[in-house]
Amino acid sequence: MSDPVKSVASSTAPTAPAGAPAPGSDTYKGWLFKWTNYIKGYQRRWFVLSNGLLSYYRTQAEMAHTCRGTINLAMAHIDTEDSCNIVLTSGAAPTT
Repeated sequence: MSDPVKSVASSTAPTAPAGAPAPGSDTYKGWLFKWTNYIKGYQRRWFVLSNGLLSYYRTQAEMAHTCRGTINLAMAHIDTEDSCNIVLTSGAAPTT
């Protein structure tokens, strides 16, 4: 697993393009392992945290066309299992 990459939008930019983080907001991107019920195991997924939304994709390249899922962290319940694992719950199904 690689370290997350932090990118900060410049506060000197006059306007942000549609879909881009607002000036001064943070976007975090990186690989995490997500539990998948289909395969019944952990799979490496590319995650993006921006504006309080945590989205995931199978690969970085997939970001251009297909988001596999998004969770609004303001509405989520977050539990820590241990020093390496968290459980995010939004609605009835947990996302690990």
